[in-house]
Amino acid sequence: MEFLSELEKKITDAGKDIARKVKDISEVSRLYTVIAGEQKNITDNYIKLGKEYYTQHADESAQGELTHYCELIRVSLETIEQCRKQIAVLKGQQICDSCGAQVSLDSVFCPKCGAKMPEQPVEEPEEEIEVTTEDPEEEALANEETEEGAACECAQEEAPAEADEDIPQADESDSPLFCKLCGSELPESAVFCPKCGRKLD
Repeated sequence: MEFLSELEKKITDAGKDIARKVKDISEVSRLYTVIAGEQKNITDNYIKLGKEYYTQHADESAQGELTHYCELIRVSLETIEQCRKQIAVLKGQQICDSCGAQVSLDSVFCPKCGAKMPEQPVEEPEEEIEVTTEDPEEEALANEETEEGAACECAQEEAPAEADEDIPQADESDSPLFCKLCGSELPESAVFCPKCGRKLD
């Protein structure tokens, strides 16, 4: 009986020891989670602190080593802005300096905020260079090809137009919107007319 009592006591003590260790492991895990959360809070506040400092000292009033970091941020922001403008140009658009919206190149006003867009430079057509041939035979052949091409164009112009009934009618629900003031076609999400700047109803 005494042996069984001692064995039962050892098993009980072992169970208590295991339960205590499991509890300790759980508590350690919980504490690690708390530490990780606080470290994230510190990182987030570092970022907010740096952004706030840059906002207040972006006019080159930063001091010491912070001047270097402010300059790096300024260069990166300018690079991002230039890349966005190049993307807009490649897509046949421009960036509104007021709200940052992408606007078509022929827009006079931003359809999002109504700000006046800068005038786009007009590209002058390149002068056509007249090519002359020294060989009279080559010039005669070129004239013959030109006359044949003109005859083909005339034949195409004289071809009868197809009947109106064969032309599919546009769905009224897909018809574009137009400005009531200047009659310009409007983008779907426009708030202002890109041509005259009138605020849409």
